Amino acid sequence: MAVRNKTLDFGIIGVGKSGTTSLAGLLSQHPDIAVTDPKEPWFFDSEDYHHGMAWYWQHYLGHYRGELRVGEATSHTLYVPYAAQRLHEEAPDARLIALLRHPVERAHSDWWMKHCQGTEPDDYETADARNLEKLQGPPRFTDPAEWQRHLDSVDRRLHNQTYVDFGCYATQLERLYSVYPREQVAVIFTEDLQDAPLDTLRQLCRFLDVSEDLAGLD
Repeated sequence: MAVRNKTLDFGIIGVGKSGTTSLAGLLSQHPDIAVTDPKEPWFFDSEDYHHGMAWYWQHYLGHYRGELRVGEATSHTLYVPYAAQRLHEEAPDARLIALLRHPVERAHSDWWMKHCQGTEPDDYETADARNLEKLQGPPRFTDPAEWQRHLDSVDRRLHNQTYVDFGCYATQLERLYSVYPREQVAVIFTEDLQDAPLDTLRQLCRFLDVSEDLAGLD
């Protein structure tokens, strides 16, 4: 493995069902960019964080060969309240990409995926109503142990109660901006990636300070 400071240069920080997998796949084809394998390590929002960045590189960046920019694409980083703070502690200079989708379309897509998987038995309206009821209570997942219990829970329905709150972008971005300066954050929209993919990718190449030559990208 090439030697460099074991930190991250960028992160695609969300949101789920917005196209983060497609964007990570496109960026990973750039010769100056290395993306973790898997693209979503679930490191900064999990107990794996306590293993440290050397462990992170060993597990997720064994394929690194000296690329200029190294990053990941974990769709929960924007959503989980403490994840961005952890990321900042390890990578304060990282550039962050928030890929956002219309919140209603995002919620329905999330529900449909889990409904087809069999982990969401309720119809869309019932599932959304259940999520809204949860939101009437105290803020959720502010404690790492609470989020870990959520991830580890044998009750798979718990994983499905984030349809609405995943789309509360203003709250999530405000929290992010309290940790990272706005000039280190690029907010783009799923429609941009769908309707003008090359222009959007060139914009992100400028943001990441890599070549805008996209020849060879699928």
